[in-house]
Amino acid sequence: MPIADAYAACDAVLLPSTWEGFGNPSVESATHRRPLAIGTYPVAAELAAFGFEWFAAAEPAALGAWLDSPDLGLLDRNQQVASTHFNLADLPARLTRVLGRVAGLPDAR
Repeated sequence: MPIADAYAACDAVLLPSTWEGFGNPSVESATHRRPLAIGTYPVAAELAAFGFEWFAAAEPAALGAWLDSPDLGLLDRNQQVASTHFNLADLPARLTRVLGRVAGLPDAR
């Protein structure tokens, strides 16, 4: 089953981990337009700083209320954050800049 099918089949994504999980559902949930209930694993705070709007896994009532009356704007905002900051199409240019700096080469944009 492709990952897109798994996201399409769910109403919400739950990542209750206090340590990183498998894959990156914190970003993938946004690209697949699914609300996310997330635990307090270390990288979650760094990702949230980009502007994602998530539910606390420890407080399931908030997600339940959202599922009863969805605010699609939340999905729009999260998708925009993912597109702006985590777009795979941007990866080659970003890697070129980083590897160029590591190798001591001038910044090639």
